[in-house]
Amino acid sequence: MATVTFIDINGDMREAEITNEPHLMQLAVNHHIPGIDAECAGCCSCATCHVVVQNLHDRLPEAGADEQELINFLPTKEEHSRLSCQVALSEEVDLDGLVVEVKAGFY
Repeated sequence: MATVTFIDINGDMREAEITNEPHLMQLAVNHHIPGIDAECAGCCSCATCHVVVQNLHDRLPEAGADEQELINFLPTKEEHSRLSCQVALSEEVDLDGLVVEVKAGFY
C-alpha cells in the first residue's frame, strides 16, 4: 500500500497509508492530522485543507481554476500549495512516498 507523510501544523511527521480515500483531505481526516480542518467537506470553498506538496509534483494534476483562485488568497501560499480536497488518490497514480506540509487555512 502507498504511504503519505504529513508534516502537521506542529511540525510532527505522521505517516498515513492510503486505503480507499478518494482525496488527500479524507486521508488526513481519517488519520486525525492536526491542521486539516476540512470545514467545507471537500467542496473547494474554504481552504482549511491547505497543504504544500514537498515532492512528487510531477505526478499530480495541475490545480483547477477554482482551487487556484482560493490558493491565490492564502497568506501562506507557496510554490507547490494545493488544497488537499482537490488532490485525488487513485491506484492509477503512484503517490507512495508523497510528503505534504499542512498549512493553516481560512474560511
